[in-house]
Amino acid sequence: MNNTRIFLTFSLILYFYSHIWAQNKTDYTQAWKKVDSLNQASLPKSALAEIQKIYLQAKKENNEGQLTKALICQTNLTNTIDEDGTVENIHFLEKEIPNIPQPARSLAFTLLATKYWQFFQQQRWYIYKRTHTE
Repeated sequence: MNNTRIFLTFSLILYFYSHIWAQNKTDYTQAWKKVDSLNQASLPKSALAEIQKIYLQAKKENNEGQLTKALICQTNLTNTIDEDGTVENIHFLEKEIPNIPQPARSLAFTLLATKYWQFFQQQRWYIYKRTHTE
């Protein structure tokens, strides 16, 4: 009786720990530290590549917090790197928004609206210069 109780207790403990060990959660802290170090070293393209890896991993794991953080950082860095970064960000967000889960989707729509506003501000001189059509 005593041996079976010990065996059952040990089996239950092993069962619960096996579920904890089986969860392969990504350590985003290390990944973001790497992004920060690349930014401080003035390597935005390398930082953008790391952010894209974080984005894909967060999307795979359905981690909305990291997904949102990666989206924001990715769009900001794309604006820094590329002259047409705002247009690229708009296309990227329009393509990705349908695939993003709901809490993060609302924030992505807000980010998209911000990028539309930035585009308008950059192209305002061209838009207002147009003549009226009838």
